[in-house]
Amino acid sequence: AAYIIYQIILLLCILMFGAVHTYMYTLMSLGVLTAATLLLLKGIRKDYQSNEYRLRLPRNSLHVGFVALLTFLVFQTLPMPDPVLTLLSPEAAVVARKSLPTAETLADGLVNSTWFSLAPYVYPVRMSIVRLVVYGFFFFGLFQTLQSRRRINVAVSLLLAMGCFEALYALMETYSGSHHVLWYRMDYAKERLKGTYINGNHFAGFMAMGVILAAAFAGALAPMKRPNQGNTEKKQRPASRIASFLEGQESLFKRILVGFAGVVMGIGLIFSASRGAIISWAGAMFLMGVLFVVRKAYRQKGIIFIGLFVLICAYAIEIGVDYPLERFMQIESGIESRSRYAAKTMDLFEDFKAVGAGVGNFPYAFPKYQSAKDKKKFYRYAHNDWAQYLAEAGIAGLGLLLVGLGVYVFKTLSLWKQRKDPFAVSLGVVPVAVIAYMAIHSYSEFNLHTPANALILAAIMAIGYSALHLERHHRRDRMSYTYYDLPLKYRGGVALVAILGLIGWSGWWSIRHFVAEAYCNTVPNS
Repeated sequence: AAYIIYQIILLLCILMFGAVHTYMYTLMSLGVLTAATLLLLKGIRKDYQSNEYRLRLPRNSLHVGFVALLTFLVFQTLPMPDPVLTLLSPEAAVVARKSLPTAETLADGLVNSTWFSLAPYVYPVRMSIVRLVVYGFFFFGLFQTLQSRRRINVAVSLLLAMGCFEALYALMETYSGSHHVLWYRMDYAKERLKGTYINGNHFAGFMAMGVILAAAFAGALAPMKRPNQGNTEKKQRPASRIASFLEGQESLFKRILVGFAGVVMGIGLIFSASRGAIISWAGAMFLMGVLFVVRKAYRQKGIIFIGLFVLICAYAIEIGVDYPLERFMQIESGIESRSRYAAKTMDLFEDFKAVGAGVGNFPYAFPKYQSAKDKKKFYRYAHNDWAQYLAEAGIAGLGLLLVGLGVYVFKTLSLWKQRKDPFAVSLGVVPVAVIAYMAIHSYSEFNLHTPANALILAAIMAIGYSALHLERHHRRDRMSYTYYDLPLKYRGGVALVAILGLIGWSGWWSIRHFVAEAYCNTVPNS
């Protein structure tokens, strides 16, 4: 049930405007939290030797980073006395004092006795906690449900099929002159492909991740050579030879189909005319190619990346790449404006250097700092997620994020170097490539503020993690996960109550946010 919920939520989020609207991201949150509850309760098992119940939770290299970031966000919302607040964030203390009524400010000792939080506006931080919980539980839950090669194949195939649909739908809407995203008419940037996304750059983000996944999946479908296969091939019976030949033909057909999906999404990427996405995608593909070149036995898989790249370029040139090239010719103006946003965001960071202004507070803090060239405009995002996150979370928050991701990437590559199965080797490297893509693209865009793309990133990371831990056998696949096995009476009970409490709290605030938005929209709504 959890596996089906995760797949439905992922596909709906992509289809419904990238889930940027309240009704969809609320459904996403409640769906993911429901599936997480089912998996958590499934982890309660009875140990018949000791006759006690135990809670079984899979270990993961992202657990530490997730808990650290969650703790940090909670810390940003906690009230603290004025001396502590002044020590950690002098600017936050100034903002806090100015928020008091004049009569209270003049009262002796009242300022020192009033407690304030690090974040001047707590509500955005609270909703950021909800999003972190939802994305984290989506990753932790999905890799638990991908228990076999068949399920991994289905999850990848659904993502690639959705990517093909998005690219073809975008081509149809743009070049037919309809210019609609579902029922919503787009009256700006009509030459750019958007699919069912509101923002063409975020559509390009999905296309780029899809092409990377398709290239790796084509390599994963290569049949695994058995030991001494070359010596025993002559001794095989005719029937066995025919069966092996047919198996190889079926694998070849699947790889051609996956390659076609990659080409379709590649065309969608190029004609989205997103300069940052195209440059970032090229960098991620190069990184993935280098990682395969490092391993002698898998150097030939680099041919797949080169072939896919050539096919995408060939089709794109045939269609006509005038508009994407024109966008690249205008790249200086784009760099100038986004550099200005980033520079002003760094001014915000300078005032909240240690622990940030509060994750989610950028739209409310930035107007004080934005350039005179941008007057009468309201910016929700800095168009540079690294600068924005640094301003919102400070050095402490950025350090936690980098350490958490660094541990995950290091452990993923360490396990990847040990595996020899083409399925594990090909899909196991995709999370590293996709993280590299997102890291580069986030320098000029805000992809991860689109819930659908955040879920796609989490889904690809879960697919790669599951593929790396898949042990293939003739009768049944087995996952080589390690587990926390906690007695429910003691540590397990505390962990169970804490996780259920976090799920309940996140669900409650998701519903409250939905009701508030129904009365007063603060985000666009289709």
